[in-house]
Amino acid sequence: LPWQPSDRVWNGEVVIAGRHGRRHWYRTIVPMFAAHGTVERYICIDIDITERKEFERTIVENAQRQTLIAELGRKALAANGLDDLFA
Repeated sequence: LPWQPSDRVWNGEVVIAGRHGRRHWYRTIVPMFAAHGTVERYICIDIDITERKEFERTIVENAQRQTLIAELGRKALAANGLDDLFA
C-alpha cells in the first residue's frame, strides 16, 4: 500500500524511474511527535536495494532456466524418438 500520513511507522518498497533506469528503494517513514502527541513531521529513511533486486531477478531467471532444462531432460529420457521429444 502507498504511504499515507499516519501516526505509525511505514515500511515499503518504492520503484523510481530515472535517467539511468529503474531504481529500487526500501523506504521507512517514521512519524515524529510534538510534545502534545500529534505528528509534527516525518523522517524518511531510504536504502537503495537496486543491486539486491537485480540479483533476485537473476536468481529467478536461472531457476526458470534450470526448470526448463530439467523438463527437457525428463522428456528426453521418456521419449521414443525426436518427434516425441519436441512435441
